[in-house]
Amino acid sequence: MKLRFSFISVFFLMLVVIIYFIANLGGVINAPRSGETRLHFLGILGGGLILLSACGYLLKRLPLSSGGSQLLSFFHIQIGMVGFVLASIHVSGRFGKLPLLVFLALLGLVLTGIYGRFFANLLPRHPYAQNFQAFQFPASKKSRSRLNTLLEQKQHILNTIAPLSIEGLFSLQLQHWLRNPIYTWRYYLLDKQENSLARSQYRFREENNYLLQSHWRTLHLIMLILTLLGLITHITVTLFFPDIASRGSEVYWWHIGD
Repeated sequence: MKLRFSFISVFFLMLVVIIYFIANLGGVINAPRSGETRLHFLGILGGGLILLSACGYLLKRLPLSSGGSQLLSFFHIQIGMVGFVLASIHVSGRFGKLPLLVFLALLGLVLTGIYGRFFANLLPRHPYAQNFQAFQFPASKKSRSRLNTLLEQKQHILNTIAPLSIEGLFSLQLQHWLRNPIYTWRYYLLDKQENSLARSQYRFREENNYLLQSHWRTLHLIMLILTLLGLITHITVTLFFPDIASRGSEVYWWHIGD
């Protein structure tokens, strides 16, 4: 139910942005300039929501959270999309060089997020259903030996941090980091090594080269970093160096620097 609501709301908000841009660029509406009071406020609010959504994204992927909750993921998407809409209205389809780069990074962030949330998990179902060998390791003694070593090391550490747990069903929780941070960190690193080995060796990866499927999270994180850097730069320049931002024209927005 939440997934369906998220998809409908994201589709609706993207439609709002597209219609607004077309109407503004086509002269149907006469939007004020980005720095005027109303759009300036929307820009501040949109940027704040984007930062809040980014905090949710990072919190979900910290080792302390063990993946985060569905509720956190839901609000991460909704808050991020509302921030995107407000930021889009703020720019009003009128781009300078820096705002354009920031908006493109934000757009890439939104598109990779939409792909990852609504489409990434759908692609493997067809090949998995027809090819049970997708889950099997290749006949490589070196890979199997390395995997067995990693599993033994994980189980050894697990006997210390959670003696009654089964390695295949275990996931790190906040309590483990608080009680045994060193052993928990070692377990976390071993788990990452196991996942990396699995991703590089599964036949599914060799036979089905889904580039975006494999790297959308990395792209999403890159877009997030570029968006945050762009936002910080944009805010700093317009707030403290308005003459540089205006490039010799009127400085009509609220600012601190001369």
